[in-house]
Amino acid sequence: MKWQRFFLLGSVGLVSICILLSTVRNLVSINTNCPLSRVDKTTLQPTWPKNRVTSSNLSLNRDNKVHVIIFTRWKYGSTFTGEILNNNPDFTYFFEPIRREVYKNRKIHRGVFYQDLIPMLHNTLKCEFIDKNYTWWDEENKSLDCRYSKKLQNSILCEKSTIEKRDISAYLSKESRSRMVEEICRSVQHVAIKTVRVPDLKHLKSIVTDDSLNVKVIQLVRDPRGVYLSRKVTSDVCDMELSECDELKNNLNYWKDPPFWLKGRYMLLRYEDLADDPIEMVHIIYDFLGLPVPETVKSWLRINILKMSSSSKSAYSWRTKITYKTMVTVQRYCMDLLLMAGYKPVNSEKDLTNLKIPSIRKFSYPLMPNITFGVAKPNTV
Repeated sequence: MKWQRFFLLGSVGLVSICILLSTVRNLVSINTNCPLSRVDKTTLQPTWPKNRVTSSNLSLNRDNKVHVIIFTRWKYGSTFTGEILNNNPDFTYFFEPIRREVYKNRKIHRGVFYQDLIPMLHNTLKCEFIDKNYTWWDEENKSLDCRYSKKLQNSILCEKSTIEKRDISAYLSKESRSRMVEEICRSVQHVAIKTVRVPDLKHLKSIVTDDSLNVKVIQLVRDPRGVYLSRKVTSDVCDMELSECDELKNNLNYWKDPPFWLKGRYMLLRYEDLADDPIEMVHIIYDFLGLPVPETVKSWLRINILKMSSSSKSAYSWRTKITYKTMVTVQRYCMDLLLMAGYKPVNSEKDLTNLKIPSIRKFSYPLMPNITFGVAKPNTV
């Protein structure tokens, strides 16, 4: 009889343990599926969820190596967006590598010109600089952007001589500089570039379709009324906005009706959404890339959380600083773009300064054409 009682007690204990483990497992599952916590407005300390990288994201990455192009225009918030990748130690980030060539060749026809510049972006993503006729880090141009790339900042290329206060790279040959940039680029797993001087996404097709790369394109857009104020344009606003808004509208067609070569490799990002909720948007960006958010990026966000709050306000500061007449002009020429990108027209001078009336519609992210999930659509509210 003793062995029967022992057997009975053991069975009950085993069942209890199983029930306890099942309960713990369910609680863990509930916690990991909780939505992203918002920023505590009182303490301004962000609460981070566990990384949300999914198997569907990772399946897009060959060997988890990612090559990112931030595709945008001037004064769209791209410097801030680039820092989301620049503060990741697994990325080598290049700040507008073609801009020096643009400055030197302003009079060249745009179509022909960009056909010559795209290979430069292509080779930058591939970390191929040796024997290339690139001059953006040459001594005579003084355009090695030590301020914008953390990987370059920490290299000898950005150190200064204590005697002459000159960049040490000035004493190196072009071949040596090229080799160093290539080694820096290859020293980490991922590469990212930002470009504000390529007018049409179609120019990137040869890069995106390179089977040796895993390219992801983030197209950053911004309300043209805010862009105008940020640039402080004083003349020819109609012609400038008309041309640029038409280009942006054409590029947004890639989002609405994506070609095969962009599906699963393209994400639309509005600057206002990033400024309003940087924590959530950073997670969405990294989910799109199929990568976890590193602690260095989280720390950077924590340090800059007050600055981000200011960025959110500046994203809409045009409503109190732009004149109604100017706003109407920009809005008229860019109306198609406004509606396509989810920005709301302002219908009166009174509505312009009434910040309780939103100037932007809500979007459901991620805004990316995907073979499996289809094209994201804006909400109706």
